[in-house]
Parts: sequence; structure tokens; C-alpha cells
Amino acid sequence: MHRWSYGPPRQCSTLPRTAERKDIVKRPAIIMPVVALLLTSCGSSDLDRGDAAALIERSAEFAQPVRSVGLVAGGFEEGHAQGFWDADGNPIPKTERPFARRASAWNLELLGPLSRKVSKITGIAPAISSLGGEAAGGMKDAQFTWEYSNVHGFARRFLVRGGTGVAVLRSYDDGWRVEDVKIEEGKEGFMLTSTEREAAAQARLAEQDRRRQEEKRLA
Repeated sequence: MHRWSYGPPRQCSTLPRTAERKDIVKRPAIIMPVVALLLTSCGSSDLDRGDAAALIERSAEFAQPVRSVGLVAGGFEEGHAQGFWDADGNPIPKTERPFARRASAWNLELLGPLSRKVSKITGIAPAISSLGGEAAGGMKDAQFTWEYSNVHGFARRFLVRGGTGVAVLRSYDDGWRVEDVKIEEGKEGFMLTSTEREAAAQARLAEQDRRRQEEKRLA
């Protein structure tokens, strides 16, 4: 009868079996802290300027439509000189699409509301508590500039362009949220193109002619 010869069992690794088992046990212990570190770093990611601008624009206070907008210095007189409203601020009917409900020395009430957009985040810093000093972690102050959007072409001649603001943001487990927004309107107007400036000059001449014709009619 033939006798079969059995050699030593085949090994898949040069390590002893006991070493392989120990290595298998140790691997999860090494991997888990790395995964936990990655998750922690993602959950506490810092607030960048792009995210801050998007959050501010979506906040209820900033996104609220604006119907009463400030006039630039001399804006009331210029609007009157161009024939858009009378000396009392009442709109003068014109063939162009109307945009003003009433004007005063300081602001213009519009027929259609304007919206705001963040033009630039100028800085982000740790929030300061009301008691002085840095507030608790997870709070940021974001300073920004903003502008009015969807402004009627004629209204650009008289309205302020936008302003500045500061938002307080807090970090939650699901991301950053706006806690408070303070908005301040500026005094600078829109940068008019050469075409817009020429149109304004033509409007002044047309209004002067209209007033002369009205004086002749009433004489």
C-alpha cells in the first residue's frame, strides 16, 4: 500500500498565525482614530467668506424687500430738475415706465421693491461678547459691504448704491447659521455710465423746456 507523505501546512504570510491575528486586531484600533479625526475636522470647519456671504443673503432680515431707499446728496433736487417729481416730491407723469411713489429730501419710496446682494466680505473675526472680550467658541462676526440690485435705470441717477453691515454667525452641529444682521445704508451713489450721464443731461434740458412751455400757457 502506498503511503502518502504530508508536508507542513501552507502559509499565506511569512508571519506566524499568532502575529497575523494580532495584526488584524490592531488595525481597527489604528483606523478608528483617523476616521474620528476626519469627521471632527469636517464638523468644525472654519467659516470662509463665500459661505458667509451666502448665509447672509439668505437671512430673513437681509433678504427683506426694500421700498424706501436713501437719496444721494442733492438727489431730490436733481430728480426735480430732471422732471421725475415736483417740488413737493409728487411724481410727474412721464412716458417712461414710472418707478417712484413719492420723494422726500432724504429718501425715495419706490413702486417696485429692491433687493440686496452682498458685494464683498471685508473680514471675519471671533465675535465679541456683550461683556467685553472674545465670545464663546463657535461665534463669528462677518463684516461686509452690500449693494441694491434690480434697480430701475432712471432711479440709479438718484439712489444710494448700498452700504455696509455686520453679521453674527454661530456654528451648530449641522453647520453655520446667522444669528443677527445689522445693515447700514451708505451715502455713495451708483457709478453712472457716459450714456446714463448724457441721458440725465437731456432730461434736465427737456424739463426746462417743459417748464417754459407751462409758464407760457399760464401767462
